[in-house]
Amino acid sequence: AMHLRNLRMPSHPYFFNTLYDPYATRADFVRGYPYSLRGGVPTAISHGLWLHTPDYDAPTQLLKPKERNSHYFDMTLTVPHKSLYPMCSMNVAFARDLIGPAFMQGLMGEGQPLARYDDMFAGWASKVVADHLGVGVKSGTPYIHHNKLSNPFENLKKEYMGLDWQEEMIRFFANEVRLSEEADTPAKAYVELAHQVKERFAETNPYFERLGESMIKWTEIWEKVERGDITPIPSRTSDPTVPKEYLPINLRPKSSRVLSDDDISKMFPFLGRDIHQVVGENDVDVGHRWKTYILPLDEKFHEGAVRDYIHGNNLV
Repeated sequence: AMHLRNLRMPSHPYFFNTLYDPYATRADFVRGYPYSLRGGVPTAISHGLWLHTPDYDAPTQLLKPKERNSHYFDMTLTVPHKSLYPMCSMNVAFARDLIGPAFMQGLMGEGQPLARYDDMFAGWASKVVADHLGVGVKSGTPYIHHNKLSNPFENLKKEYMGLDWQEEMIRFFANEVRLSEEADTPAKAYVELAHQVKERFAETNPYFERLGESMIKWTEIWEKVERGDITPIPSRTSDPTVPKEYLPINLRPKSSRVLSDDDISKMFPFLGRDIHQVVGENDVDVGHRWKTYILPLDEKFHEGAVRDYIHGNNLV
C-alpha cells in the first residue's frame, strides 16, 4: 500500500525539499522552493527500507555484529537528479510503463562474480535511465522487519569482487554514461546502456559481456510481453473477478518455517482467522500494473502497513 502511494505521488528530483516529501500529509514545500518545480515528475521507483537487521556489506557486518535498527521514520525522500543510491531489491516497487524494461537484476546464481551486488546494479542502472527520461525515484517508507542475519564470512566470499568493482562501476554510472535523445523510452535507453556496459568493462571480466547481452535480451522479452506474444502468469492480480478475500501471500515460501494460522493470528490479531488461502493459477487472470512485494512472513511488514493495506482494499 505504501509503495503504491509513493508511485502515485510525484517526485521532485531537481530541487531538494528540506521538509521531507512535500506531497505527503503534514509536509509541504518550504520557503524558497521554486514554484516552477512544484508540479514534480512522475515517480517510477519506490524503494523501502529495513528495520532490525541493517542491510550491511560483509566488512561492516563484521565491525558491527550486534547493531540493530529500531528507528522508524514515517517519511520518504526523492533521490536527487544525477545522484545514485544503494538499492535493495527485497523491498521495492516500480511502475511498469515508466521504467519496467530498464529494471533488471544483474545476473544472479551460483558462481556469478557480482553476487550481492546484482540488485545494486539494478538500482544504479535504473536510476541513470530514470534521470535521462525525467522520472523520479523515492526511498524511505515502507519498512520491512528483517530478522535474518546472514553469515558475514559467506557474504564476503560472495561479494569480494563486487566490493572492488563497485568503485569503478559507480564512476561509470555517475560520470561516463551518455544516453542519446533517440533513447526516449526505457527499453531504448536500457539497450544503449547495455552496449556501454559491455564496452566499458570488456577488460574487467567476461561477466559484463554476458550481462550486457542479457540486458538486451531482457528488453526484447519485455516488448514481446507488451505485444502479447508472451503471456506471463503473475502471482497476484487486480482483476475484479478474483475473490477479494485472498490476502497478499508468498506462494512458494522459502522461509525456514511455514507460518501456521496460529502464528499469523498471534502476529497480526486484527486479521482474524481462515483468510490466508492459497491462490492457485486458476485464480489468476489478468496481471496488475504494479510490481510489488508484500509478504506477511515473520513480520516482514510492520503491523501498520498491513492494516492500512487490508482496510484500504476492503479485505476484511
